Amino acid sequence: MANKGFIQDPLATINLLRDTLRDRYQSGFPIVKELVQNADDAEAKLLKLTRTNGLAHASHPLLRGPALVIINDGPASDDDLIAIRHMGINYKAEKSASVGKFGLGLKSIFHLCEAFFYIACHRNPGEQSTTKIDADILNPWSGPDDLGSHGDWDEFSEECQKAVIEHMQSHLPGNQWFLLWIPLRQKRQCFDGRQECDPIVGEFFDQGNIASVLPATLVNDLIPLLPFQKSVSRVESTNGCSESSTDHSFSIRLEDDFLRRRFPSPMTPGQEFPIGGKILISDANGECRHCHVSGWELYLDSAELEAVKSHSSWPRSASPRSSEGENGDCFLGIKKLENTL
Repeated sequence: MANKGFIQDPLATINLLRDTLRDRYQSGFPIVKELVQNADDAEAKLLKLTRTNGLAHASHPLLRGPALVIINDGPASDDDLIAIRHMGINYKAEKSASVGKFGLGLKSIFHLCEAFFYIACHRNPGEQSTTKIDADILNPWSGPDDLGSHGDWDEFSEECQKAVIEHMQSHLPGNQWFLLWIPLRQKRQCFDGRQECDPIVGEFFDQGNIASVLPATLVNDLIPLLPFQKSVSRVESTNGCSESSTDHSFSIRLEDDFLRRRFPSPMTPGQEFPIGGKILISDANGECRHCHVSGWELYLDSAELEAVKSHSSWPRSASPRSSEGENGDCFLGIKKLENTL
């Protein structure tokens, strides 16, 4: 039976992306924050952020320019890869504790690009010694010939996949990882061979401002964020394969005995749990410093908050896996956080 729903015009997706970026996600550090949270939802331990000048001889035009590459060592399931390609559907609604792995938050990277590539390396079930690769491009401009634009972007060939993996080989952690290749927006990308196209966001990146994608202040922004992650304990930022006169590379990690947050693990209402320990930071010159973080985690047993959440006006989001909205969340309060450098 023919589809009787709305006609899916790529321009409607582009406009939805523009509205989402304008209303829900700011540019700058909030993008990195979403990437950290996505990695944490994937139960990754390590997150890497790397700049590259691109692959000059790649057949795909978006691979030839400067890019931001994001790598984590968490698994990516088939459902996760499907979720990347959906707009406006919460694939994590049935997991109320999830921040939103590969949900709308990942779409924040469209502040930087018009399309992006992703590659996932998995362990084969039951065969821990072998792996498989899943790779594709998310091109929101893609659609039928009479509606879509940038059709030359749609193919991410095996040759290009292998070129990306080889280019980033020294940064890949073992035999399980997820990689995002984010081609930084260039003005030449606004022409699809037939007509000019307005960009998703009117911010372009050239040699004068590429360094702003991973600014020198990033490490200080991550210090108060990392302690509240459930899984991620190390973030690295590097120029990687990029030629730059300034090097803001750094590594920030939590010591092994760092007391992590417990949420969403079961907690007793009213009981307090300590959060804290030492964070180690090293820069491109090999200089090291550390800071101490301390705080308290408290599960709030609040009848008022529960009443607000049970109200019929409380937002609900349906999942393809469940017809029920989010429920069962707990309210988490941080009583005190001290960060001493």
